[in-house]
Amino acid sequence: MALINLPLRGNSYGPYAIKGLTAGTSDVVVIPPEVQGGITIALVNIGAGSAKIQFTTSQMEDIQSGTANWQDWAQADVTVTTMFAYSRVNGLRAVVASGTWDFEITTGGGGVLGSGGSGATGEAVKIYDSTGGSLTAVGGALSTIQLDSTGGGTITAQDTTPTGTSSANSSVSMLLEGTGTVSIQVTGTWVAGALTPYVSNDGAVWVAMTNALVNTATNATTSNISSGANGIYQCEVAGHSRFKLSCVGAPPGGTGAVVTLNGSSAMAQITVQASALPSGAATAANQATTNTTLSTISGKLPNIGPQLSAASQSVTFATDDADIGAAGTGLTAPTGGSGMLGYLSGIYAGGKVPSYIQGAYANATSIDLITGNSTSGNPANSWTDVTGWDYFVATIATDASGSGITVLLEGTNDTTLDPAGAGLLSMDPSSTTLSASQTTASALGASAFQRRFGPLPFRYIRLRVSALTAGQVKATIQLRRGTNPSAIVNAIATATTTTQAGASATSGGLTTFHHAISAASTNATSVKGSAGSISSIVVSNNNAAMAVFKLFNKASAPSVGSDSPIASIMIPPNGTVVFAQPIYMRMSTGIAYALTTGMAVADTGAVALSQCSVHITYV
Repeated sequence: MALINLPLRGNSYGPYAIKGLTAGTSDVVVIPPEVQGGITIALVNIGAGSAKIQFTTSQMEDIQSGTANWQDWAQADVTVTTMFAYSRVNGLRAVVASGTWDFEITTGGGGVLGSGGSGATGEAVKIYDSTGGSLTAVGGALSTIQLDSTGGGTITAQDTTPTGTSSANSSVSMLLEGTGTVSIQVTGTWVAGALTPYVSNDGAVWVAMTNALVNTATNATTSNISSGANGIYQCEVAGHSRFKLSCVGAPPGGTGAVVTLNGSSAMAQITVQASALPSGAATAANQATTNTTLSTISGKLPNIGPQLSAASQSVTFATDDADIGAAGTGLTAPTGGSGMLGYLSGIYAGGKVPSYIQGAYANATSIDLITGNSTSGNPANSWTDVTGWDYFVATIATDASGSGITVLLEGTNDTTLDPAGAGLLSMDPSSTTLSASQTTASALGASAFQRRFGPLPFRYIRLRVSALTAGQVKATIQLRRGTNPSAIVNAIATATTTTQAGASATSGGLTTFHHAISAASTNATSVKGSAGSISSIVVSNNNAAMAVFKLFNKASAPSVGSDSPIASIMIPPNGTVVFAQPIYMRMSTGIAYALTTGMAVADTGAVALSQCSVHITYV
């Protein structure tokens, strides 16, 4: 069997005829892709006999190899089925069963052969029977055929060279010849591999297409058809001359993948859903993974205005903003902090807890007991800035060799204009008046304690040693915010004046005191063995750990750990607690106390030697 190209005569192809065909199959007449108009085919009988026309839409390589798929051109009512309505006819041949026949092909018409639709102007194809020397049409006009491309076959093997010449039974291919879109139908039973589209312009080098397949059922795009994913897919191929679908990765298995290819000059209908979004597009998935600062993007922002914490987002200051600064410690001048955060942390710390200042020891005059600096000439560094604090509680203590020690409490608002300062009005808790005479802690001997508390009307304060014969003296200061202690003092003074009229420097007032320095025990002590009333209690603790003062209504020393106190008062580390009230506390049985390290009634932890001092004023 030979291949005969339909001859080009001038500007058109044909006509062409094969005369005197007898039993057998004629040579194949190849229809060039340039033929765009109609084709007229005549099979003329010379005497009796039977014959038929066959056509193929297979690829040229299949025609050349003799493996093309040939279809009978139906006689009588000759209507081309839908399967071939959009397929390009690439070759024609005559098959003679008996008799002698002439096989004639001509082209004509200016239109494209279509499926009988509007505008098809190609010549109709007829089959003629010669009887008695005349030609008589024995069949109706054939439906016209659009000269588009097709291909098909069953893939049963893996394509090991998909970018070159495919291995046997591993791909299905077709010539495109102006085709813009290929429709791919996959059926059959296959369980492995992936059908991947390739295109080529020379038939030797093939390139895989990426995201080129569109599933017509879902509009989803893909680079290949997964094993067993039967269906119909579309692929844009405009501009290429060849197309193939290869099985890559593994053999398909089963009975193989049955593939039918159908090419059309029309473009595929693509919806927006089938187009890939740009990288980073604001998809629903991206909202959940990329928006970490406001978790309620995507139309779920909370209502503007006050919200509960569960519906709110916290605000974090930028750590690299110099104006924000860094958190630190301290009060008016934060240590280790700066900027707004530094001062906010100072205000926060100062507002939560009192400030304890463990003062310095002094064994000479002209020493400030708070800073430890010399007060000679009243230098600025001998003063302590107490801005923001409301009142102070000071404890002044001497050692065992102390003698002739006097400490002045002084204050000033300007260490330059008023470097000497003035007396800082304070009160000894054992007294009932607030007077200028109590700006001095004087006549302190061995192991003595003096306590002062009062308001802070000045910006700077100091505790200046004005006299010292022997020994050492030390002070501990507690700065607090809150109720101005002058109101407390005035209330005490008013109550004392009311209940003890006529009190003077030599008569009236309270004269019964109890004072003790702690031993290394629970210090179970009976202050009065009968009923009494307490005016004030001052307890100081010079240890880094807290202590607990427990008061008992008992005529004898308490049994610590079993007797229940009427009051348990925590003494903070290096601190002093002052208990004073205008109405005395009446004790119906007696006055007794103990010192422990724990708050529980059953606690029997002993305080250290000289850790605490206790002062009680009572009647």
